[in-house]
Amino acid sequence: MTGTRTRENFTAGRIGAFSCPAGKAQAFLWDAKSPGLALRVTAAGARAFVFQSRLKDGATVRITIGEPRRDDGGGAWSIAAAQAEARRLQGLIDQGKDPRLERAALIAQQGAERDAAKAERARREVSGLDAWAVYVEERREQWGKRNYIDHLRMASAGGEARQRSREKLTQPGPLRPLLARPLAEIDAQAVEEWVGRETRTR
Repeated sequence: MTGTRTRENFTAGRIGAFSCPAGKAQAFLWDAKSPGLALRVTAAGARAFVFQSRLKDGATVRITIGEPRRDDGGGAWSIAAAQAEARRLQGLIDQGKDPRLERAALIAQQGAERDAAKAERARREVSGLDAWAVYVEERREQWGKRNYIDHLRMASAGGEARQRSREKLTQPGPLRPLLARPLAEIDAQAVEEWVGRETRTR
């Protein structure tokens, strides 16, 4: 990406027709309107808008913007959008900022937001029954067999056949209505309402 740059006005036709000459690994078509913006095409046919400039200390900055929009609807970047992004990146450099550091910070922030959203979805998908099962299994070795079975029954679904009893099927455990809810919804109010219902029915 050194040497004399031939600049041309970017058009959909010019970009679509540009290709990498035989024997070269890649070729660049530079935009006449947005300094630093180029279309890079590799020998394998990969195409991308790229931006190149220099920081105030003379260091070269090279950033891939993204794939040009294609006639079939593929590609994310129109010519106008790529030109605007090149101007934005140059503006950061003019302010003495390294666009690569800004991009790294943005990626880190987006990653943190995705992780937080994923954790929130998981929290809402986990039910009280899931948490209860983990709780019981983690303490199984510390309890006696009877204590363990009693904890299982507290949250059982019921409906199992009884032996030597007038009632043919077992009833749901008292904790079942509460623990069947998403764990994120089991708060102080939910517990208070559950206690009230249990008190009225017993």
